[in-house]
Amino acid sequence: MPGLSAVGNPSKSHVAETVASELLIHHDSKGRTETVEVVRLDDKLTLPQLDVVKIDVESSEYEMLLGAEKTISQHQPLIYVEDSEADRLPAGTPTRVMRLLSERHGYACLDMAKEVQLTSLLCTPRGRLGEVEAVLQNTVLMGGGR
Repeated sequence: MPGLSAVGNPSKSHVAETVASELLIHHDSKGRTETVEVVRLDDKLTLPQLDVVKIDVESSEYEMLLGAEKTISQHQPLIYVEDSEADRLPAGTPTRVMRLLSERHGYACLDMAKEVQLTSLLCTPRGRLGEVEAVLQNTVLMGGGR
């Protein structure tokens, strides 16, 4: 078991070149480092069914999705993703996450920030978009409208 005394949140440890927030990163004044194994979802996950994936990996969303392409293609789950890149681009500009899911997997992404002041995208296979929008129309989400 690795010692995590030098790093408060291993998910933010030198995986991405930049992170959306350094709130939970502890910088070690003694210069210690921690090695954290990063694995592809496709290499570790074998499920008979997968309906929903929730992704919050602190600025590594695109890379995480690249490592889950086989799983996404096989199961076509709804994907709820914190897309850190969206905050750094002009409004309306598709992020790498949106382009990857749209172009390679036939997904449509609903910008939940625009809908109910959330910071995430809800991405769905295009064939299920009407179903998802209908459910959202009849759902009261915590933190906002509808």
